[in-house]
Amino acid sequence: MNKPTRIRNTFIVFLFLVAASVSAQQMSAREWNSRGMELRDSGNFYDAIDAYQQALQINPNYTAPLLGSAVCYFSLGEYEQALVFAERARSISPRTIDILIMEARIRVALGELEEAESLFRGVLSREPNNLQAKLGLAELQIAEGRVEQAATWYVKALQQAPHHERSLLSLYLIYSRAGRQDAAANYLQEALKYHPNSWQVQFYAAEHYGELGDEKSLQLALEHVHNAAILNEGNLEVSLLQADIFIRRSQMSSISDERRIGNLEKAVQTLREYLSRGEAESEQRALAYFSLGIALDRLGKVEESINHFQAS
Repeated sequence: MNKPTRIRNTFIVFLFLVAASVSAQQMSAREWNSRGMELRDSGNFYDAIDAYQQALQINPNYTAPLLGSAVCYFSLGEYEQALVFAERARSISPRTIDILIMEARIRVALGELEEAESLFRGVLSREPNNLQAKLGLAELQIAEGRVEQAATWYVKALQQAPHHERSLLSLYLIYSRAGRQDAAANYLQEALKYHPNSWQVQFYAAEHYGELGDEKSLQLALEHVHNAAILNEGNLEVSLLQADIFIRRSQMSSISDERRIGNLEKAVQTLREYLSRGEAESEQRALAYFSLGIALDRLGKVEESINHFQAS
């Protein structure tokens, strides 16, 4: 083999190795991104962010982990940081619908409503039936205090996706807060019918029946909050609601002293477990201490109840 041929072959091998290395890096970035998606879907947002960062170290212009990071920070309520990643993703891929919608939702959370509306309407001008943009405009209307207009957008979303969980629950909340209980109950029943395995649906059903206050409703509330606790084990909101329902049941004049004490003891146990985790925000912990004080007082444990009232 002559020298020029050897040089040419060596150069071809070099190019092949470079191409293989680049390909391996891209695959590795995709693998990290897939890992991030799995962690995000399971609610492990911080671990998901770490995985996305690994992908971005390999390929800083990879929009999927940029968007994934924005979603995670948004879910954690860290909206400023979420916007950093959403804007980076949009600078690379300015017409990608999912990126535009995520940035718009972040801007709603930050109170940047005009910018958010412009983004949502820009999406709808390209895709008039985009469900996420319609839901985004509904959230924007709520942020502006225009609840009836928000309900209109949620109804439009249901016309497109008749059993959509988020729309059903949002309409339940809107009408419930407005005192239109019949309409609220209809949307809640639809949500229970089509999404019985959603912890949020079970949670709002428990809240709804708990507020009705009669014995039959409180029994239903207890069943629904129990389902919510199974579907989302360790959720702090669920624990607080569960304790509240136990306390409400103890107030029923129709139950025996034995059942009254049993409900109060269950409330105390639930609240102590809740407080032992140390994960709640200060306002939630204060409410838990106050509720624990009420339960202990009704059990005749006055001194202990006073200590918890003071802690609240």
